[in-house]
Order: sequence, then C-alpha cells, then structure tokens
Amino acid sequence: YVRRDGSRLLVSLSVTALFGADGQVTGYVGVARDVTEEKAVVQRLRLADQVFRGAGEAILVTDAKTKIVDVNPAYLEVMGFSREEVIGSNPTIATSGAHDAAFYQAMWRSLESTGRWSGELWDRRKNGEIFPQWLTINAIRDDRGDVTNYVGIFKDVTQQKAIEQKLQRMAYYDPLTNLPNRLLFRDRLEHEIEVARRDGDILAVMFMDLDRFKNVNDSLGHDIGDKLLIEAAKRIQGAVRQSDTVARLGGDEFTLVLSSLKDVAYAGYIADKLIQDLQAVFEIASNHVYIGASIGLAIYPHDGDDFAGLTKNADTAMYLAKQSGRGCYKFFTAEMDSMNVRRLAVEAGLRSALALGQLSLRYQPVITVSSGRLIGFEVLLRWDHPELGNISPKEFIPLAEENGLAVPIGHWMLRRACTELQSWQRAGHSQLRIFVNLSARQ
Repeated sequence: YVRRDGSRLLVSLSVTALFGADGQVTGYVGVARDVTEEKAVVQRLRLADQVFRGAGEAILVTDAKTKIVDVNPAYLEVMGFSREEVIGSNPTIATSGAHDAAFYQAMWRSLESTGRWSGELWDRRKNGEIFPQWLTINAIRDDRGDVTNYVGIFKDVTQQKAIEQKLQRMAYYDPLTNLPNRLLFRDRLEHEIEVARRDGDILAVMFMDLDRFKNVNDSLGHDIGDKLLIEAAKRIQGAVRQSDTVARLGGDEFTLVLSSLKDVAYAGYIADKLIQDLQAVFEIASNHVYIGASIGLAIYPHDGDDFAGLTKNADTAMYLAKQSGRGCYKFFTAEMDSMNVRRLAVEAGLRSALALGQLSLRYQPVITVSSGRLIGFEVLLRWDHPELGNISPKEFIPLAEENGLAVPIGHWMLRRACTELQSWQRAGHSQLRIFVNLSARQ
C-alpha cells in the first residue's frame, strides 16, 4: 500500500466475499495487517542464520540447562563430530581434562554475575586430540531477565600458540644449541638466588670459555665450529643435574648455575668433570677435534648476593684460569677483585697509549756465538704508564690480542723499527738486521 504521505506499507491482505440470500455477491470485506516489522524481523533472522552458518568461528548454542540445541558448520569441522552426535548432548563431550573444578566454577560465577565469560580453554576433538581455543560465552535472556540460552563462540588458536612459542624460543634460547640465552640465563639466576636466599642454600655460578675453539674455526671453518659448539653443549648438559641451568652467552662462552648446593666441593667436582669431558676428542665430519675449557666459579652468598656481583666475579675467575695456562678452573677470591680492577685500568689505558706516545721500543743485541759479532737487534715493546708505571708485556700483550689492538700496535712497531734501521744504514751500518715479533693476527 501507499500511505497518504507517499511512504510504502507492506501488508498481509485477506479478502472475504459477502453473499446475499440469493447467493449473489453483495460485497467484500478486506482486512489489511501491517507486516513491515514482521518481514524485517524475518529478514534479520534469515541474515543471522546465514551469518551463523557461514561464520569462520565455531559457534555452539545451548538451552538454559546447557543442552546443545544448535552448532554451526565451523564447530563440526573443528571438533570432528557430526551434527547428530552433538545436538541434545552436553558440551562436556569435548572436555579435555586439562582444567580442574575450580576453573569451571570461576567460569560459571562470571556467567551468573556478568552474563559473559572469555578466556583460553583446552578442549578435545573427536579423534582425541587436545587443542587450545579462545572461547567467549554469552548468556541470552528473555524479557523477564531469565536465561534462555548460552552462546559460545571459539577459535582454534593452535597455530597462534605455536607462533607464540616459536617467538618466545627465539627471544630466550640460543638458536644454535637450543640452550637458554643471556636473557633467560639472567632470569634463571635471579630466580635461583631468591630460592637460595629463602632456603638458606648456596649456589654456584660458572663462566666457561672453550680453549682452542678459535683455532678450530680458523682452520676447519665455521660450519665445523658450529657443530663443535652443539656437541660441546650436549656434553656440558650431560655433566650436570637436570635442575641446573646451562646457557650459551655467545661465541664459545657458556654459563652454568648449580642450584641448591650443600657443599662447595661439589661445584669443584663438576668443574673438573666438565674440563675432562671437553678434553676428550670430538669426531666431527671425519675430523678429530681437541679443545678444552677454562672455568671460573663464584659462590652465593660468599662471592656476591645478586646477579651483577656473581657474574662479574665468575668472569674474573675464568679470566685468571685462562691466564694460568687454561684447562683448569678457579674459584673467585677477594684478591682477584683487585686484579680485575687493574686489568680494566690496563685495558682502558692501552687503547690510548699509542696515541699518547706511551709506547716505546728497546733494542736487544743479537750476537753470533762463534765470532761474537753483532748482526742485529731484536725489537722489544715497552709501555711506561704515567700512573701505573712500567707495565710488563706479559700483562698488556694478551690484552692487545683480545681487544684487537695487536695489529695497529704491530704496524707502529714496524714503521718505527724500519725508520730506526734506515738511520743506522745511513750511518754506515748496512749489515745490521732488525727482528720484529708480530701477532699471528697480523
């Protein structure tokens, strides 16, 4: 129909004929009922049904007593059931057993008080596979406020959880050895410190550096070096308890946390076992590889009561172990602290010693024993520090090798020695030779 104002009206029309005594039609009665809203409701219901059937999320509808009255195709696809198997049953047919009674009690308290619950739930498919889902349940109420239905909508988050686990592993684990990395090592150590403080136990922190690993990398290549690190990690893990932490900080440096110790001697026993295990031959890609390890140990609470103190002191002890000839372990002592302070001062000063003109050369005569004739000089490097005094080459040369200064210092030595030799030759000493010791890096 068209209203007076021109708007259209959808009606349901019923027309009845009126008959006279002679059986002839005398008129008609027409009844028109406005069905605009009714048709709109039908359209909305049809649309809702299409959304329900075509939704990518699984949807489950129950009555007030939680009997399943409808499910959409996505639910059947995710769960593996047929429609006949689920209609009329209880949602508990998919219970995984992963949640306790308290979990479900909290869920129902939320539904009763707010009419809604949302969270992660583990369910079981028809084939028995347990999987994670993100579930939202809403209570549907009638005009009187009584619950008539519950609608659950969930999404299988198995793939999402796998990605999260992969990202977490990338963040906290070394990709080569699958050991905890620096970040997770710190977290584990801080946790164990709290446990030891609470229980009155002791724990040991180990810093380990593989001996001769660089030689393997340089001579056999990084691929062999990586395989060696993987095998070394397995040996290290095999030497400690399952409750202990083994981490790789990077390169050939590993750290360990031995927790809940009753005796410091046990830490020494483990350090010695690790050294022996790592000195045994590694067979990698038809190569017989030999390495070793230098280990430094710091004990909680004697050598520190926090992450920074324990790791610094264990690192200091490891450095001394390497200086002592490698293939050994050292417990941290108070004397090492002062040695570490000096080492840092020497290392810092060495970086500017060349520019400040603190380095100099000494010339040691080289004489033929049979004739006693002078044939040249060996160049010796010396360092006169304005505050620390004369620093022995045995102290600063290894530091120069470690921090990359050996090459520029070697260049300076060569240039200085050649300049000196040229002046001697001009003075008539053309037969003299100069011997300069260079770093293997050069």
